[in-house]
Amino acid sequence: MSGPFVGLPTDGHGCAFSPDLDTPACGAPAVVHILSEAPGWGPVALESCDAHSDVARTAGAVIAEHVYGPRCPDDCWTATT
Repeated sequence: MSGPFVGLPTDGHGCAFSPDLDTPACGAPAVVHILSEAPGWGPVALESCDAHSDVARTAGAVIAEHVYGPRCPDDCWTATT
């Protein structure tokens, strides 16, 4: 697969970026939450650090985004979408 893609879900609250499926997620504190329509997955919420936010935005069609905050990831999209 070429280019950024959405991989397996993560269970943490940090940056979910990983260069491939065999490498652990970045894990740095998330600063942005991106709702994207990802090929093969449908709508996904991507937690990203500053360094990986541009990559996250190219992994699918961005629907919405906001600063990652205390309501993320549990109910922030239900209140805004």
